[in-house]
Amino acid sequence: MAEGDGGTGALLARLRAALEPGRAAAMARPAFPEQARLVGPGEDLVARFTAAAEAVGVEVVEARPAGVEAAVTAILEGAKASRVAIDGATGLPPRGDAGDPFALEAAVTSVAGAVAETGSLVIDSGALPLTWSLTPALHVAVIPAGRIVATLVDALGGRDAEPQPGQRVLVTGPSKTADIEGVLITGVHGPGRVVAVVVRGC
Repeated sequence: MAEGDGGTGALLARLRAALEPGRAAAMARPAFPEQARLVGPGEDLVARFTAAAEAVGVEVVEARPAGVEAAVTAILEGAKASRVAIDGATGLPPRGDAGDPFALEAAVTSVAGAVAETGSLVIDSGALPLTWSLTPALHVAVIPAGRIVATLVDALGGRDAEPQPGQRVLVTGPSKTADIEGVLITGVHGPGRVVAVVVRGC
């Protein structure tokens, strides 16, 4: 059927209009039911994130901006990691390159955000490969406290009008797997240790 025939042309025109850039930002989103929120208004998001993250095996360290480098250095030295990559977006001196990520013993990365109700890290693809946060035995994530939001809906909602990354990964604890008998093993498919450095005051 030709595009100009009857209702087909009108239908295709409506579809094209709906797919125009920026159109999604104008669409109304259904309200997120308040009763579904596990984190109430006014709660300390750092405290909730810390509790949720520690419950899934993440180590949480708090630091002020001036103490981030010392905190990260102590973590890396304690792990005796020598092959290390550091993301300059953390505010630390960058180190490493985009070579073989499987050769890294540790990586220090920034995050796009964190979710208080689940203890999850939100990591977007960008200048650095996502493998920095997914393959080394130790992943250290530097999280400005202001990037911690209450829920996953808060982390992902309201971004329709923003340029989106090619990939977005949610990391909730170290890598875990279990066999058919339910024996849990940590660190088989990714980091066996995840440390979140929460930076208060930024």
